[in-house]
Amino acid sequence: MSLESSVFETNEFRKINRNISKEDKLNYKEYIAQVIAQDGEEFNIKTFALTMQEALDNIVLMPSITHVVQLNCDETDENWTRQGNLDLNDLRKVRDLITDEKELFEVLTSTENNKT
Repeated sequence: MSLESSVFETNEFRKINRNISKEDKLNYKEYIAQVIAQDGEEFNIKTFALTMQEALDNIVLMPSITHVVQLNCDETDENWTRQGNLDLNDLRKVRDLITDEKELFEVLTSTENNKT
């Protein structure tokens, strides 16, 4: 790709991005998860999501993570602590049955479905 085409593509992206209204932009939040990896190591990871449920789904999609100990978001004061470690294998089996990713995203990010 030439420099000229790269600049053109960047400018076109900026034009498209400016046309998106503030209401249409998604408000992703930073979630911190205390997790356990396959090798037994316990550590914290960051994920970005619209809701706590989507953040947990992001972690389910990380095959090297076996358990979630805690998940929180400082921005919203959401805090999810599991009594015992959450084993992700059962969630992965259920997630593998999902065929409509768009519908899943709508369910995971719907504020009406995610009221606690």
